[in-house]
Amino acid sequence: MMLDAFGSGRVYHFNPVAHNAYKKHTEENDEFPQTVYLVFEKGHISDWSAETVSELFADYGDFYAQKGTEDSIFLEFFFVDPKAVPEKNL
Repeated sequence: MMLDAFGSGRVYHFNPVAHNAYKKHTEENDEFPQTVYLVFEKGHISDWSAETVSELFADYGDFYAQKGTEDSIFLEFFFVDPKAVPEKNL
């Protein structure tokens, strides 16, 4: 069993062996190996929320969206849908 405080990066395993394996895995691997940085035409998304922009890309997988600037956004994928992106290369 694992309790995950969503979005906090804290995970608590009741099994010490599993917890140590998880810690080792997170230390050796990038948290978001598939990060996309998109820049839009000036003014195109300036009035949109990150949620509105992220709806354009929701079919490609699960990600966190953060606006970088008035005209850019970061999409940090933690799951890439193999049906939408068979080669898993964003």
